[in-house]
Amino acid sequence: MRLLIIEDDKELALLMKDGLEKRGFTVDIAESQYLKESVITATAGVAGDGIKAVDEDNNTNAMGGFPGP
Repeated sequence: MRLLIIEDDKELALLMKDGLEKRGFTVDIAESQYLKESVITATAGVAGDGIKAVDEDNNTNAMGGFPGP
């Protein structure tokens, strides 16, 4: 599975990339000074079908329980 990390803290992004690659993922990093509070991501085949919104406001733990490839 290929993942994209969007993180403006380069050191943190590299740490996350290293950990995910050790779990077998292919990882790319994108930096942005215009990061938003929400991300919309396709989840078909992972945790259901369709589109899932991940909001910082609802305390979503984006890395918790992360499945392996």
